[in-house]
Amino acid sequence: MQVKMENIVSILFKVYLVGCLFFGANSVYIGVEMLILQKTTRKNVFFQHPKMKNWLIQRVVYWPYYLFVKTNPIVLFSELFFSRYGDQGHIYYGTTGLKNFLNDLFKGKNRYKNFKVFTTTTSLSSSFIRKMKSEYPGKKFPKYASVLLAKYSECYLFKSSLASDERLLGSSASRFELDGCQRLTKDEVLAALNEMNPSMSHSLIEKLN
Repeated sequence: MQVKMENIVSILFKVYLVGCLFFGANSVYIGVEMLILQKTTRKNVFFQHPKMKNWLIQRVVYWPYYLFVKTNPIVLFSELFFSRYGDQGHIYYGTTGLKNFLNDLFKGKNRYKNFKVFTTTTSLSSSFIRKMKSEYPGKKFPKYASVLLAKYSECYLFKSSLASDERLLGSSASRFELDGCQRLTKDEVLAALNEMNPSMSHSLIEKLN
């Protein structure tokens, strides 16, 4: 009985080591890809995701917990097979990679082929910040916004993200990012831009013309 128990413990330990090697290789791969992405975009990716380094290490040591408790099987499947699927230079976490694949499958990879796309980071106007302070007193307020704009014919796509530090903002224009944009008219885009910073609204729209 004792010999059998020792065999079981030995097998479990070997399985654990194999899992450590697998998740270790995967963490190294993700880390290298993020460094390459950081060099390409000139954005501090690890600063934008401050918990990423600890997560890459912890998932190697505690992989059974992440595999069987923390991680949804669909999330794991998506991250293993679709995290690098899609536009070059983009990494997809959670189920976003799988969603991106399904969007391509049903909507086509060239769905934004005719769109002119523009991304930028801008500071928020003092009036916008004052408005937020009056609506949400006592909270930390953003000072910057990343803006994603796209246009085809009279159709405009618009998406914005706010942050207190511009290093936390990315400038992504992947198909998946465009899928998450609002479809607006020119006047609606101008209204949204004017609210954030009226001094740059018309100049940003002109970038698409």
